[in-house]
Amino acid sequence: MVDLLEHVLALAGPGQVVLSDLATAYRQSYEQTGTVEHIERAVALAEQAAVLDGPASPAVLASLSNALLRRYERTGAARDLERAAGLAEMAISALPGADPRRSTYLADAASVVLRRYERSRELADVNHAVDLTEQALSLLAEEDSRRPDILASLAVTLHQRYLSTGADTDLNRAATLIGWALAAITAGDARRPRALMGLTAIYSTRYARSGVLADINEAIERGEQAVAHATGCPPEWLTTLSGAYQNRFPATGTATDLDRAIELGERALTASGADDFALAGRQVRLGAPTAPLRAPGEPGDLDRAIDLGRHAVTATPDDHAGRPERMSSLAAALLARHRLDRTPADLKDAVDLGHAALALVPPSTRTGRGWPPAWASRTWSASLPRAPRWTGKS
Repeated sequence: MVDLLEHVLALAGPGQVVLSDLATAYRQSYEQTGTVEHIERAVALAEQAAVLDGPASPAVLASLSNALLRRYERTGAARDLERAAGLAEMAISALPGADPRRSTYLADAASVVLRRYERSRELADVNHAVDLTEQALSLLAEEDSRRPDILASLAVTLHQRYLSTGADTDLNRAATLIGWALAAITAGDARRPRALMGLTAIYSTRYARSGVLADINEAIERGEQAVAHATGCPPEWLTTLSGAYQNRFPATGTATDLDRAIELGERALTASGADDFALAGRQVRLGAPTAPLRAPGEPGDLDRAIDLGRHAVTATPDDHAGRPERMSSLAAALLARHRLDRTPADLKDAVDLGHAALALVPPSTRTGRGWPPAWASRTWSASLPRAPRWTGKS
């Protein structure tokens, strides 16, 4: 498709439609192959289309927004994310009221805003993402083929909001919606693995909340199905499934669970590009099971966890809301190694990281059912000398 559209562009010359279609083709090729040059080409073509022949059409605005979002996911450039969000809202505003594309554009805008929330942890962003997705869903008839995708997206967004607020209604509704989405997607449908992985994430969280072993067993079973049937399994899916095995390990004590968690985490790192912005998050997630769970038996695992944690913290921008969690995870690994060999430097570094992590959390967010977050509670306990107390005060 890319070659054909490049040929059309060469013959007919630049036009909004041709440029926008070619940009979309390059973006889709990037999504399949991960070729960085393709997302750069997609952005360049969409930028060209947006300034050609008068005001940009809604389709051109949406194309540029989607391309910028994908580039942000690769590079972490905050400017791309902000532009993507603004353009997505502009595309919606430019549509006629009854335009059949409105639902798709609303869902696309919700995806951008949710990415911004993942970086900012501003509750207004995730609330807006939920609202946009609810609007998108309300415009679709029950029999519309797009409805399962929107149901799954709404489930994922509600799950993300639960992780910040601890509102059980969001978690329960997310579990219900992802079940409806899966029921509407037949076996063999290319969309099914993504929905399966959504269920894995939601049920894994529900297990952490309720302790019902059936939830984590279901999460792992569905996640394995997704990984087995996905073409070019995305690294984030491998990380999600690894996390489910990590969650189950303390309950089962089964070494195969821990080994599978580490195997999947290593595969996620291998599948990630060295310049992938999400790599830092995957590194810290892999470091988690190799630190406190295997100590004190395997110091090599602790060294690996600390190495991954240091790389993750170094690669995470200062303004990223995930930085405190990554610092805390590194502190947990250092603390585990200190308990093994009593190295004073490890204890000092762990305590210093804990205080630094707390200092990065805005005081206004240190309230409600979502506080303290699980990563803070896991890392610090009263047994750690000089450990910061996770309260509403700095």
